[in-house]
Amino acid sequence: MRRSLQHNRRQRIAHRERPRLIVSASVRDFIVQTATESPDVETGGILMGPPNSPSGTVVVTHASDGGPGAQQTAGMFLRNTEYCRGVLHDHYERFGVDYVGEWHSHILPLRGPSMGDLATIAGIMHDPDYDFTTFALLIAVLANPAADEIEVDLLVLAQRRSSGLL
Repeated sequence: MRRSLQHNRRQRIAHRERPRLIVSASVRDFIVQTATESPDVETGGILMGPPNSPSGTVVVTHASDGGPGAQQTAGMFLRNTEYCRGVLHDHYERFGVDYVGEWHSHILPLRGPSMGDLATIAGIMHDPDYDFTTFALLIAVLANPAADEIEVDLLVLAQRRSSGLL
Protein backbone atom coordinates (compact mmCIF):
# COMPACT_ATOMS: atom_id res chain seq x y z
CA MET A 1 0.00 0.00 0.00
CA ARG A 2 2.72 2.50 0.94
CA ARG A 3 4.56 1.87 -2.30
CA SER A 4 1.51 2.76 -4.41
CA LEU A 5 0.92 5.98 -2.43
CA GLN A 6 4.51 7.09 -3.12
CA HIS A 7 4.14 6.20 -6.80
CA ASN A 8 0.88 8.18 -7.11
CA ARG A 9 2.44 11.18 -5.37
CA ARG A 10 5.39 11.12 -7.78
CA GLN A 11 3.00 10.96 -10.72
CA ARG A 12 1.07 14.01 -9.46
CA ILE A 13 4.28 15.99 -9.00
CA ALA A 14 5.61 14.95 -12.41
CA HIS A 15 2.38 16.01 -14.13
CA ARG A 16 2.07 19.39 -12.42
CA GLU A 17 2.38 22.10 -15.06
CA ARG A 18 5.43 24.27 -14.81
CA PRO A 19 5.07 27.95 -15.61
CA ARG A 20 6.17 28.91 -19.13
CA LEU A 21 7.43 32.20 -20.53
CA ILE A 22 6.93 33.31 -24.12
CA VAL A 23 8.68 36.54 -25.15
CA SER A 24 7.98 38.19 -28.50
CA ALA A 25 10.93 38.87 -30.82
CA SER A 26 10.25 42.62 -30.68
CA VAL A 27 10.49 42.62 -26.87
CA ARG A 28 13.70 40.60 -26.96
CA ASP A 29 15.18 43.04 -29.52
CA PHE A 30 14.10 46.02 -27.39
CA ILE A 31 15.72 44.56 -24.27
CA VAL A 32 18.95 43.73 -26.09
CA GLN A 33 19.14 47.23 -27.60
CA THR A 34 18.29 49.00 -24.33
CA ALA A 35 20.80 46.95 -22.32
CA THR A 36 23.50 47.43 -24.97
CA GLU A 37 23.00 51.21 -24.82
CA SER A 38 23.66 51.09 -21.06
CA PRO A 39 26.97 49.21 -20.69
CA ASP A 40 28.09 50.86 -17.44
CA VAL A 41 24.92 50.74 -15.34
CA GLU A 42 21.97 48.39 -15.00
CA THR A 43 18.79 49.29 -16.84
CA GLY A 44 15.35 47.73 -17.07
CA GLY A 45 11.61 48.21 -17.07
CA ILE A 46 8.32 46.38 -16.93
CA LEU A 47 6.99 43.50 -19.01
CA MET A 48 3.45 43.58 -20.36
CA GLY A 49 1.20 41.04 -22.03
CA PRO A 50 -2.17 39.33 -21.79
CA PRO A 51 -3.25 38.61 -18.21
CA ASN A 52 -1.82 35.34 -16.85
CA SER A 53 -3.46 32.23 -18.13
CA PRO A 54 -4.64 29.52 -15.72
CA SER A 55 -1.91 27.22 -17.06
CA GLY A 56 0.77 29.56 -15.70
CA THR A 57 2.04 30.68 -19.10
CA VAL A 58 3.29 34.28 -19.20
CA VAL A 59 3.24 35.87 -22.66
CA VAL A 60 5.27 39.07 -23.02
CA THR A 61 4.25 41.28 -25.94
CA HIS A 62 5.54 44.69 -24.77
CA ALA A 63 8.30 46.07 -22.54
CA SER A 64 9.20 49.50 -21.22
CA ASP A 65 12.38 51.19 -20.19
CA GLY A 66 12.88 52.44 -16.64
CA GLY A 67 11.83 56.00 -17.37
CA PRO A 68 13.40 59.34 -16.53
CA GLY A 69 14.87 59.44 -13.06
CA ALA A 70 15.25 55.66 -12.76
CA GLN A 71 18.01 54.82 -10.29
CA GLN A 72 20.84 53.07 -12.09
CA THR A 73 24.25 51.92 -10.83
CA ALA A 74 26.64 49.15 -11.80
CA GLY A 75 24.96 46.83 -9.29
CA MET A 76 21.38 48.06 -8.97
CA PHE A 77 18.38 49.23 -10.97
CA LEU A 78 15.18 50.80 -9.65
CA ARG A 79 12.60 51.87 -12.19
CA ASN A 80 10.60 55.10 -12.10
CA THR A 81 7.32 53.67 -10.80
CA GLU A 82 5.12 56.59 -11.86
CA TYR A 83 6.53 56.54 -15.38
CA CYS A 84 6.02 52.77 -15.69
CA ARG A 85 2.49 53.10 -14.30
CA GLY A 86 1.74 55.60 -17.09
CA VAL A 87 3.24 53.32 -19.76
CA LEU A 88 1.18 50.40 -18.43
CA HIS A 89 -2.02 52.47 -18.43
CA ASP A 90 -1.37 53.59 -22.01
CA HIS A 91 -0.62 50.04 -23.19
CA TYR A 92 -3.68 48.70 -21.38
CA GLU A 93 -5.90 51.23 -23.14
CA ARG A 94 -4.31 50.67 -26.57
CA PHE A 95 -3.53 46.94 -26.53
CA GLY A 96 -5.40 45.42 -23.59
CA VAL A 97 -2.18 44.19 -21.98
CA ASP A 98 -1.38 44.03 -18.28
CA TYR A 99 1.69 44.01 -16.04
CA VAL A 100 3.18 40.50 -16.16
CA GLY A 101 6.75 40.99 -14.97
CA GLU A 102 9.95 42.97 -14.75
CA TRP A 103 13.21 42.96 -16.67
CA HIS A 104 16.61 44.42 -15.99
CA SER A 105 20.23 43.99 -16.98
CA HIS A 106 23.23 42.79 -15.02
CA ILE A 107 26.56 44.28 -16.04
CA LEU A 108 28.47 42.56 -13.27
CA PRO A 109 29.31 38.88 -13.85
CA LEU A 110 26.19 37.62 -12.08
CA ARG A 111 24.43 34.83 -13.95
CA GLY A 112 21.61 34.45 -11.48
CA PRO A 113 19.17 36.64 -9.61
CA SER A 114 20.66 38.75 -6.86
CA MET A 115 19.24 38.76 -3.34
CA GLY A 116 17.58 42.05 -4.27
CA ASP A 117 15.97 40.42 -7.32
CA LEU A 118 14.58 37.59 -5.19
CA ALA A 119 13.29 40.06 -2.59
CA THR A 120 11.55 42.04 -5.35
CA ILE A 121 9.77 38.96 -6.68
CA ALA A 122 8.76 37.83 -3.19
CA GLY A 123 7.43 41.30 -2.38
CA ILE A 124 5.37 41.48 -5.57
CA MET A 125 4.01 37.95 -5.27
CA HIS A 126 2.91 38.49 -1.67
CA ASP A 127 1.54 42.02 -2.13
CA PRO A 128 -2.26 41.92 -1.75
CA ASP A 129 -2.57 44.76 -4.30
CA TYR A 130 -1.41 42.36 -7.01
CA ASP A 131 -3.28 39.28 -8.10
CA PHE A 132 -0.56 37.28 -9.82
CA THR A 133 -0.56 33.54 -10.14
CA THR A 134 2.67 33.72 -12.16
CA PHE A 135 5.20 36.55 -12.49
CA ALA A 136 8.21 36.81 -14.80
CA LEU A 137 11.61 38.28 -14.03
CA LEU A 138 13.86 38.46 -17.06
CA ILE A 139 17.53 39.32 -16.59
CA ALA A 140 19.71 40.35 -19.54
CA VAL A 141 23.38 39.68 -18.83
CA LEU A 142 25.93 41.92 -20.55
CA ALA A 143 28.23 39.12 -21.75
CA ASN A 144 30.79 41.06 -23.78
CA PRO A 145 30.43 44.84 -23.60
CA ALA A 146 33.16 45.44 -26.20
CA ALA A 147 31.23 43.40 -28.78
CA ASP A 148 27.79 44.62 -27.65
CA GLU A 149 26.82 41.05 -26.76
CA ILE A 150 23.84 40.51 -24.50
CA GLU A 151 22.67 37.13 -23.27
CA VAL A 152 19.03 37.00 -22.32
CA ASP A 153 19.63 33.69 -20.68
CA LEU A 154 17.98 33.86 -17.32
CA LEU A 155 14.25 33.64 -17.06
CA VAL A 156 12.78 33.32 -13.61
CA LEU A 157 9.11 32.55 -13.14
CA ALA A 158 7.59 32.69 -9.71
CA GLN A 159 4.29 30.94 -9.21
CA ARG A 160 1.97 31.56 -6.29
CA ARG A 161 0.48 28.49 -4.65
CA SER A 162 -1.64 28.21 -1.55
CA SER A 163 1.47 27.29 0.40
CA GLY A 164 3.40 30.34 -0.82
CA LEU A 165 5.93 31.11 -3.51
CA LEU A 166 7.47 28.34 -5.59
